[in-house]
Amino acid sequence: MNLGQMMLVVVALSILGILVLTANKSVLSSGEVTEDSDFGITAVSLATSIAEEALGQYYDHNCLTGEDSLGGFTAPDSLGSGGGKKFASSSIPFNDFDDYNGIFVAYRSDNPKDTAPVAGADTLITVPGLRSRYYVKATVGYVDDLDPSGPYLSIRSYTKRMDLKVWRPALPGVSSKKDTLWYPVVMSYWP
Repeated sequence: MNLGQMMLVVVALSILGILVLTANKSVLSSGEVTEDSDFGITAVSLATSIAEEALGQYYDHNCLTGEDSLGGFTAPDSLGSGGGKKFASSSIPFNDFDDYNGIFVAYRSDNPKDTAPVAGADTLITVPGLRSRYYVKATVGYVDDLDPSGPYLSIRSYTKRMDLKVWRPALPGVSSKKDTLWYPVVMSYWP
C-alpha cells in the first residue's frame, strides 16, 4: 500500500467512527424521548382519573343538606376527608370535592417483584402494564372566583382548585431526572 491509499483508509475509518457515534447517540436520545412520552401519557391519565372522580362529587359536604351560602361551606383550614372517610379503601366513600385534599396515592406495576410498601400513601393501587411506580398527591383549597389560577385563599369562596402533583422516581439507566406533572382542576358552585 502506498501513502495515498493509507490516507484514504484512515479517512474512511474516521468517517465510519463518526457515523457509529452519531447513530448510537440517536438511539439513546430516542429511548429518552420514548420514556418522557410514556411518563407524560401515564401521568395525565392517572391525574385525569382522580380529577374526574372528584368532579363527580358535591362541591361541599354541606351542599348535601341544601346549605349553599358561603358561611355554611367547610372552613378553609378544615378541607379534607373527615369522619373516617378514606380514598379508595373505605366503606365511607368521598362525597365532596375537598375530601381529596391531602390524599397520596401510589400506583405500581403488576410485576411480582414490585411489592415494596410506600410510606405515607393512603392507598397502593396495582395497574397492569405500568413500567414504573407513580405517585399522586392532591391539594384542594378555595380560590378567587375571578382568578382560579391564583393562590389559595384563607376565606371561603364559590370556587375550589385541586392541584394534582404526579411524579415517578428516576429510572435507572434511562435518565437521572425525576419527572413531575402539575395538573390543576377547578370546581365552582353557583347557588
